[in-house]
Amino acid sequence: MQLYAFTVFLARLQRLQCALKRELWL
Repeated sequence: MQLYAFTVFLARLQRLQCALKRELWL
């Protein structure tokens, strides 16, 4: 259960980073 929460958190962080990169480079 803890591992699942960590994976979800990691995925959200990756999405946020992707969105930030898009805003910065566009």
